[in-house]
Amino acid sequence: MKNLMLLFSALFLFCTYTMQSQNDVNRKEPCFQGTNEYTERYVKLKTMYKKMLDSEESKKYMILVRDYMAKAHYAKRNWREEESTVNDWVLNNIEKTGFKDCAEAEAEDYKIVMANWEIMKNNEELYLYLAESLEICPDITSNLVMELTKEYGPYFKF
Repeated sequence: MKNLMLLFSALFLFCTYTMQSQNDVNRKEPCFQGTNEYTERYVKLKTMYKKMLDSEESKKYMILVRDYMAKAHYAKRNWREEESTVNDWVLNNIEKTGFKDCAEAEAEDYKIVMANWEIMKNNEELYLYLAESLEICPDITSNLVMELTKEYGPYFKF
């Protein structure tokens, strides 16, 4: 199952990035790793992400995801799977799961989606700054994701 937070973050990022691109008439020159602007943006993004990941709503979200995956008994248990693949499997194999029925599985999945939406809503500034940063520092997220995954590794495991 693909980490729902990453999936919805990517969708939200795409939307904010598109809005930012349409509104940005004074584009800056690209920045790259090693420049002062890149470093400043990287540090600010990392701080904002850590604040989000350490928040109570993020902790609640991860508990919901872990509980769902524990009940799903999904054979691959790959957190990088697409959410729809896992959800389809659960609904098509409900008797192999810990859910009493499809309605319970769908209700728990809905709680995850809503918890993620709450995270994104409460961190709009982060996503807007990320979109702005990607506009001028296109590779900034690859290093950031790797670093945060190392630091929060167990946090992201299912």
